[in-house]
Amino acid sequence: MAEKGRDPVTGRFLPGNTAAKRTGAYSKRLPVKVKRQVECVRAGLVEDLAGREEDLTTAQRVLIDKAAGLLGVTATIEMYVRRHGVFKGKRLDPVLGSHYIAYVNALRLVLRELGITRKQSERILTPFELADLIDKEKREQGGGGECR
Repeated sequence: MAEKGRDPVTGRFLPGNTAAKRTGAYSKRLPVKVKRQVECVRAGLVEDLAGREEDLTTAQRVLIDKAAGLLGVTATIEMYVRRHGVFKGKRLDPVLGSHYIAYVNALRLVLRELGITRKQSERILTPFELADLIDKEKREQGGGGECR
């Protein structure tokens, strides 16, 4: 017998089913906090590399957009982990097993390709820690600070 609100053949949610809306199964928008964080980091990268978006090369623009997308994915995964925990039953949640590590590594490689390297820290910073570090440096230089 098919579950209520699902197609009996495919098992997919039927139009108007509220379960898909509750679980966020079809959500395509970033949470507001993550979107604001991504926009601030993107603006910071543009300012660090060229000062203005018009002064960026095409390659830099593509890499910055890729970094922003990767940051959005990793920040959303981190938000999911804060809400639901790290384990699913007795096993590590699959999103952490391979996907998170792959996205963080891809973000690290994109930032390295842009010429952004680690300064003082010996450990790898999370995207939120990296954004906080950028904001702190801007405040010390007397500029920025509007991204909070």
